[in-house]
Amino acid sequence: MRLNQLSTKLGEDHMKNNETLNNWIKDPQLVNDVSGVSVLLNEHSINNYDRAQKNFYEEMNKEEDNNAKDTMIPQRNETLANRIWRAVRLPHAIAGKSSQIDFFDRYINSALRNRNGDTISILEIGTFSGTPATDLILKHVGKVKYLGVDIALTPLIKLNKKFDALDATDFHLVCDTILSDNFKESTFDLIIGRGVLHHFDREQKPVLAQQIYRLLKPGGKAIFVEPLNTNPFLIAARSLTKVARPNLIWEHPFSKNELQEFCDKFDFSNLEFRDGFRLLALPLAPLGKPYQVFSNFFANFDKIISKWKVFRPLFTKSFMVFERS
Repeated sequence: MRLNQLSTKLGEDHMKNNETLNNWIKDPQLVNDVSGVSVLLNEHSINNYDRAQKNFYEEMNKEEDNNAKDTMIPQRNETLANRIWRAVRLPHAIAGKSSQIDFFDRYINSALRNRNGDTISILEIGTFSGTPATDLILKHVGKVKYLGVDIALTPLIKLNKKFDALDATDFHLVCDTILSDNFKESTFDLIIGRGVLHHFDREQKPVLAQQIYRLLKPGGKAIFVEPLNTNPFLIAARSLTKVARPNLIWEHPFSKNELQEFCDKFDFSNLEFRDGFRLLALPLAPLGKPYQVFSNFFANFDKIISKWKVFRPLFTKSFMVFERS
């Protein structure tokens, strides 16, 4: 009797999940369910760069330490240059993560308030096995219908187990490229991504912007945290280490022109510029408290000078907000 009741309950949950997913997917019959993840990706439709990227993140997932998943641990297929760069960058990245969390949290809560108690639909691009934004959204189970999209399958399977454990029945995962035509138009109140837009090259970025605009509901917003390719010192560093970092060939941080072209695809955009002079604290990163003092000082200084366009080429990161009216 208990087994029958359990089977009935699982069946009801599965139907409810399908009903939510059907609101986002054009043709649900194309979905291939793999361990609770909806697979729509057509391997023949992606280019060699996307395929290399997919394989890299599948490998990363296999070696990921769950106790330090956001530290970007070393990979077998990683070069020495990448390992050195991570060792220097990691404390700096962790220190800046709180501002990113605050940024995402601000817009998630704003979207919830604007719907006056109704559920909102959120799309996260580049979900991997979960991001800080994913964790924030999970705090609102019951108020949010969530779709996470990533090109790598195994990280999504891992994340889906977390959703199941939390009984997040309106949280769904799709293995596909966000540029595919499988998603319905005007379906999301909020679209989120962290360090994902720059994985598309100059030719793809305008198409990506149009796709994000298409997927937003009228009045919806898209928010992203992305690296910039405007700081002359980082441009030089990337150029000098490019040969030694072949597994990052798919990274294309935004140039000034690319950023403007991306903004032009939306009815409204707002950009916050971060990590300019804060980079001066980077050599102190291994020292702990002294680094924190200088990092906070330069972060506050960056907020002041970011208001002047003349200083913006020095910044290395942007907090982006795009709207469809």
